[in-house]
Amino acid sequence: MPTGMPSPYTAGGLEDFMWKTGLDGGEPYVGSDIWSMRHLFRLQDERKRSRVITISLRDFCETPGPAKVSEGHFSGEQFRKDRLAPALRQAISTDRYVNVALDTTAKPAPEFLAEVFGGIARESEGFTPEQLTERLSALFVTERQTYFGREAIDHLHMILEERLRAGSVS
Repeated sequence: MPTGMPSPYTAGGLEDFMWKTGLDGGEPYVGSDIWSMRHLFRLQDERKRSRVITISLRDFCETPGPAKVSEGHFSGEQFRKDRLAPALRQAISTDRYVNVALDTTAKPAPEFLAEVFGGIARESEGFTPEQLTERLSALFVTERQTYFGREAIDHLHMILEERLRAGSVS
């Protein structure tokens, strides 16, 4: 369930995420969308330094499919396992940054996005919250504009928040 809080994708990384979600013990942050602008500026800076690995959804398919492989072709699960996870592992090992360009003609369904970004945040994928908050972004790319993929990243945010809350309870 969405908290209404900003995504973890800020220049401050995990500490900023903890503060903005109230997981550091304080009151949750309530503010504007300045966090997404900071993230876009960081992505632009990383591109200039040639440290961005861009994964294009269009290279995977023209029309994104269902969430799971068992439900049909071009699934979110397949994209996550075949494209996103290997790119993220490469980025971590080479000190780079991954940008997912959601650039298909058909907008991915929420179930697809939840499987890709929520799935990558699950502990079973082996990535830490720190790695995800520091190394991953998503942009929706259309013919008319490019904008921060908040909808996609919010799926990751929800799973990370559940992981962090579960870790703080034990």
